[in-house]
Amino acid sequence: DLPATAPARRAAMAERRNKQLEHGRDLIRALAALSRSASEPEELPPGPLLARFCETFGRSISGLSLHLSDAPPVGRVRVDRVLLDRILLNLLINARDAAAPERVTVTLSQERWEAARVRAATGGELGRPCACVVVSDDGPGVPEALRHRVFERSFTTRGSQGLGLATVRQLMALHGGVALLDGRPGPGATFRLLFPTC
Repeated sequence: DLPATAPARRAAMAERRNKQLEHGRDLIRALAALSRSASEPEELPPGPLLARFCETFGRSISGLSLHLSDAPPVGRVRVDRVLLDRILLNLLINARDAAAPERVTVTLSQERWEAARVRAATGGELGRPCACVVVSDDGPGVPEALRHRVFERSFTTRGSQGLGLATVRQLMALHGGVALLDGRPGPGATFRLLFPTC
């Protein structure tokens, strides 16, 4: 049966290559849009920045649906808008690539965290009230055995062509914040981005 299955294998390989090319084009377009922007850190509420991100990138990434949840204001944070876009874009592309060939839905939301919750979640690394930007998806999730490695420089998700989750952590550090992966087991992944409030 080998000759009969060879065309199917070739077709599957061709489809994977086409998907990789399509994903690469998405990333190039998104990064090109960011490269045309210039930004400096500003004291801003995260909500409007998330809305602008969804409007700019929500329809430009294939294989992904992006939604913004309604949430009450969480205060103001000192944030570089272009770097925030890079952080979110990287998380979206990682979610999309990890779920391929299935379509993935990503939801952005925001929460206000008091100092005690921040200290507990970060092991004392941060001890100030924070605005928490939540990025959650309905993809396959991160296997329990790999959760402790996701922010390592060498770690990549399956088929990922993003900028790397290590870059997310580095860019959050530039904002005086941290990135966390929700520890709950099961499908889907939730990342929480903690920005100290002004």
